[in-house]
Amino acid sequence: MADLVVNYSLASATTLTNPDGTLPAILTNCTEAAGPGATALGTLDKALHFDTGASIQTTLSPGAITPNRFCIRVAFLANGPVTTRQNLVECTALPFAMFLEPGSTDDCFNLVVAVANSRVDWAIAHTTNRVALTFNTWYVVSLVYDLDTLALMVDDTVLAVTAFPNGGLNAGSGDKLWIGSWVDGLRWPFKGDIAAVQIYSDIPADLETALDAKRSTPEWFLTHKHNAIRPTLNLGNKISDFYFDTAISSYVQPFEGGLISYTEIHGVAFEMHGSIYALYQGDSNLRRSLGAPASDEINGRRAGSRKSVFAQGCIYWSPQTGAVPVLGRLYLDYEMLGEGGSAIGLPTAAQTAIPGGVMQQFQGGRMYYRSGASNAFEVHGSILGKYDATGGVSRWGFPVSHESDVRRDSQVIGKVSHFESCTIYWSGATGAHIIYGDIRRKYLEVGGPQGALGFPTSSEEDIPGVSGPARYNTFQQGSILWFNGQLHVCYPFRFFIGRVDTKEEDRDFLDVDGQNDLYCRIAISVNGHRVYDKKLPEGDKHFSSANIKDVNFNVPYAVLPGDPNLNVQFQVEIWECDSGNLFGGDDDLLGRFTKDLNIRNAWGLRDNANGIFRASNFGPWMNFMDWSIKPQLGANTPLDFFSTINQGTPTVDFREYAAAFGDVDPDWEFDFGLIDDGLKALFYELVVKGVAAGGNCFGMATEAIYAYKDMSRLSRPLNRFGNWAEVENDFNVRQTYQVGADAIWWFVGQFLSGKTHNPVSVFNDTWDAHNRGLNPVICLSQNYDFTGAPHCIMPIAWRNTGSEMQIDVFDPNSASSVQRIVIDPARNTFRYENGRVYEGGEWSGGRLHYMPFSVLNHRQRTPVWDAIMLLLSGVVLILGDSAETLSLTDENGNNLNAFKDTSRKVENLAGKFVPFPGFSGNNPIKGELLLGMRPKRSRFIPLDNVLLDSVQLNNVSNLGINANLRRNLGPTLSANVNPNLNVNLGGARFRDRAILDAIQRNQQPTDLDSWVHTLRGVSAGRLQYYSKRPLQALQVGGAIRANDRLTMSANRLQTVDNEFKVVAQNANAYTLSAVSKLGAGRDFVKVTVENVPAEANQELKINLQPGLNTMDVVSNGAPFNATITYEGRVNDKPLRSQYTVPMSQGMRLTAPNLEDAGTLKVSGIERILGEVHATQLIQGQ
Repeated sequence: MADLVVNYSLASATTLTNPDGTLPAILTNCTEAAGPGATALGTLDKALHFDTGASIQTTLSPGAITPNRFCIRVAFLANGPVTTRQNLVECTALPFAMFLEPGSTDDCFNLVVAVANSRVDWAIAHTTNRVALTFNTWYVVSLVYDLDTLALMVDDTVLAVTAFPNGGLNAGSGDKLWIGSWVDGLRWPFKGDIAAVQIYSDIPADLETALDAKRSTPEWFLTHKHNAIRPTLNLGNKISDFYFDTAISSYVQPFEGGLISYTEIHGVAFEMHGSIYALYQGDSNLRRSLGAPASDEINGRRAGSRKSVFAQGCIYWSPQTGAVPVLGRLYLDYEMLGEGGSAIGLPTAAQTAIPGGVMQQFQGGRMYYRSGASNAFEVHGSILGKYDATGGVSRWGFPVSHESDVRRDSQVIGKVSHFESCTIYWSGATGAHIIYGDIRRKYLEVGGPQGALGFPTSSEEDIPGVSGPARYNTFQQGSILWFNGQLHVCYPFRFFIGRVDTKEEDRDFLDVDGQNDLYCRIAISVNGHRVYDKKLPEGDKHFSSANIKDVNFNVPYAVLPGDPNLNVQFQVEIWECDSGNLFGGDDDLLGRFTKDLNIRNAWGLRDNANGIFRASNFGPWMNFMDWSIKPQLGANTPLDFFSTINQGTPTVDFREYAAAFGDVDPDWEFDFGLIDDGLKALFYELVVKGVAAGGNCFGMATEAIYAYKDMSRLSRPLNRFGNWAEVENDFNVRQTYQVGADAIWWFVGQFLSGKTHNPVSVFNDTWDAHNRGLNPVICLSQNYDFTGAPHCIMPIAWRNTGSEMQIDVFDPNSASSVQRIVIDPARNTFRYENGRVYEGGEWSGGRLHYMPFSVLNHRQRTPVWDAIMLLLSGVVLILGDSAETLSLTDENGNNLNAFKDTSRKVENLAGKFVPFPGFSGNNPIKGELLLGMRPKRSRFIPLDNVLLDSVQLNNVSNLGINANLRRNLGPTLSANVNPNLNVNLGGARFRDRAILDAIQRNQQPTDLDSWVHTLRGVSAGRLQYYSKRPLQALQVGGAIRANDRLTMSANRLQTVDNEFKVVAQNANAYTLSAVSKLGAGRDFVKVTVENVPAEANQELKINLQPGLNTMDVVSNGAPFNATITYEGRVNDKPLRSQYTVPMSQGMRLTAPNLEDAGTLKVSGIERILGEVHATQLIQGQ
């Protein structure tokens, strides 16, 4: 409750105290004057006049005012002119001040309020550009300080705020309060009249409500960032007030040496300076292409490099290259390569347009992107030289893969890059060469750069040292061995190291990611002589930090198993690198694996006929290592498929999940109790865990393509693999790829563009993809909504007879027997039989669609990866399997479920959610996954002058609660709009939400910021509902029973007056978890509120402000004890604090300072964005 510590009515020039006689003041040279009458501070008929030499002084105990929540209010009139600073009040007991400064013209002035913050010293809020204050007019000015925010109010309207990352104030330097002058009683005298001075310990409720409303404004975030960086980065003076930049849809505060930018969708402001700032600010077209800043300037992956991330790309800088942008899909794939730490290094020039796409030059190579393709790819080194010399993109088309390793005969390490019309191989012995057309197809069919047995080199002889009958023959390139009826064909082979799975050993607390810094040493000895010894990775101390590492290394030493006296010892040591860590010490040996191979064990094949192994229990910190013997096969090896038949795996385990997804850390939660924002764990439970339960056909088809391209530990012939247990893990990992970011968003894009409705298009597109080296996976289903035994197959040949189109395929349910899809081009229908019948057309029956290898030829990211969500403007809904969707509409009842669109028009699919059913198995997705891409425009239609008149607007500042409408008005007023300026647009104003709704109603397509999702319980269990827009998410959890009905309604999620509502037919208690990623980096904030009650058929309402600066929860249930947890990562440090709060009905949570766990401010409210009452300050546990 706010207490008046000072309550002065300035009516007498000789005596001044509080009404109860306390706190007497000393008056000097004041004269009596007429007061303003009725004011916000009461009726004030008298005042005191101040001029040079006049002042009032009183003694104020430093402990009398709560230092983190207080308010100063002054009723005054300025006589003018104001040519220098004029003090209204200043205090030494607590460091605050209130004063006048000259205005932009001689007939006006500005007001300034100031406090001395413990981190940045003095900081101010001012009325410049906010309002024109005139002389001889009475005003009530208020300085309000609340935890971390300083607000300046005039006549109870907040005109400016300043926010602090650490809200503590400096200690006072004395015990005096001065009115009308500085603390010496002489300097900066006020010239005018003062009628009242009030100082509150704590804050009156109406003023606190007004200040809280400003915690979501651009100025709050811009000043918060400025005060956060002031101690370490000097941007110089402001060169203007902040403004709204329509080119990037962001608010910008310019400085002499850089800028700070704030975008509502990011929930935090970012700084930019130096060469990156100069490039960005100097090119308006580049600004539009990059969009809003999404990070501060941060370190790049190459030593000495820096970068700033944006919504649509990134600018990279180094002393050698300067500042260079990388945009769009090029940026996403460059980042996945490892940006400056990759083989191609840093960009040296901006992208350039070439026929069919774009190209960009880097230090060590180039990247290419074909318009409309799924991915961009790099080319470098000798392969790039050959590509250029023989015609480049104009002859060979665009690259369709990154450069990857290949092994060519027994002596050399090779490389390969695939292009649309050719493949280029390189080896140290041969250089770079091109194959293409029929030769390329045949070459790939027989296994590419692999060998044959050759001629015999011996007669049949006994195998020495083996009990029982055993014989052998050797060949030019191998041997055939017989062990009492069991045959082994021993081709020349190489060792392959696949996945290394280790236990967490790295405990250095300064190593933020917490995972092992692995490297390995591989050694081969032949008859006691060391012939191969190599450390991986070469040129670096260790691989990038990970407990699971897909080494995928073909050891470049060929063993020729043609000598019965040959003994080959294979040894792999797995090490954890401690070099460079503060308490690292020596490197740690995690495990040493040794295996002898000789004719007696058929060079390993007697232990496993297919030559694939999983080594375990060879070190205290090792889970396992996958390795294999990879034969080099003859030139007449036909295309084949796995002989094992497709089976299901009930559960894809978490480590397989981490092996498939590069942004998932399997051990993070064990180290710190905090994975990230929680979504990756939820995504695993609801989507990944059961993705292989109904079968692994997608994984088998994808793994076969990897094997054909020599990118798998499973080499050809594939029909060797008939033991499911040996290869199940490989299939599980690839099966999981179907729910990765590139795969899912590819499917969404294909559906929204009509490509899943067109069998003829699938024939042409898959044939074209195959010919460009992008061997596709084909997906089918029996029903139009992608249900009905969804299945995946691998196409191998295409024929077009004119009247019929045929695709030959390998089916994981049929081993190596060739099956056929038949397409009728006249009717645009397809038919496929494999024991089941799949058939359909453009708008009826089953579905036929595909996925090119470019989507699958790399480790995936989760589909809620922040970079891709920003680039695509994505929206994701996840629903657990205890409930199902009955309907999904917009706020006006228009259907938003793309699968239920009946118009048969592709254009009507835009602005709708696409359910993702999974591509194989029986209900592979546990629950529902729905995805949408927002059209990149405001949902508000332009307002012309007629509409302005009919709506009756008064001024833009009245629209502060609706950011999108303010943006839409912005271009009609100025290219760069300061939203705080008073702009007169007519004689009235928006009176209520109904008028705004009328403006936006029936605008199609929607931008997915409002929806009504009606659900029904399918079983007793736990309701799990998760919605995520690019960087902000909300999860609702609670009990649910079969046939329970409830509705999840989202309203105006793009605006600060957003509202999420839960209405259920039965009373329930919910757990609410809100997450805001703080830009494109690792920082985030998560707020969890437990035990929130809601009565039957009554609304539970939630409002989330940008960055979760405030969160409103209004419940109609009984009083409850809320457990509130704030956790996250701020400045890349994991943080957590928990609070217990007794609450009733509604509460507003104001975020604590997470850097020191701080104080949580909890205020009672009766409605969303309503007035506060009964504020509590709760200390973190």
